[in-house]
Amino acid sequence: MSNFAPGFIFDAVASLTARRFLSSNITLAQMSAFYSSVLEEHYPGNTIAGEIELCAEAFLRTLSEVGAENSDEILKSFEFIRLTTTDNTAPRKLKSMFSSALDGKNIKEFSPEDTQKRFKAFLFLLRSKPVYMVKADWDWSKLQDGDWLSGLDAKEIDPFSFL
Repeated sequence: MSNFAPGFIFDAVASLTARRFLSSNITLAQMSAFYSSVLEEHYPGNTIAGEIELCAEAFLRTLSEVGAENSDEILKSFEFIRLTTTDNTAPRKLKSMFSSALDGKNIKEFSPEDTQKRFKAFLFLLRSKPVYMVKADWDWSKLQDGDWLSGLDAKEIDPFSFL
């Protein structure tokens, strides 16, 4: 059984966790646990709350170190790039005739260290080429063939469920 989330989904969810943390009253640990549980619905046995929290915290620390004034926009742009393009910046097809990029993987293809490196590289690319900044009206619902992933950024988080 394929239990592991694809790396690009992990990267985008870690960024989403950091971005939503900036505008909520929920702790980073609670936010990470929420998104980990959502991913576990689609990739059973893949409890990664600690890894999500580690990456989200590192993203926020990096943004603070560089003095980013538009942290939420940068995080949203990273989500957009990871969800819509492959590592060589070719457009990502989420669905093809016989498979889906959302299908689980047999081996774990992500690590918090690799995700943090990708984020730092993206941050410095964005500073030199602002064209990679996502449009303000983009959200996850605009993902073509995104299935369950399309509504993830708008999913309501109930803070009382953590009590």
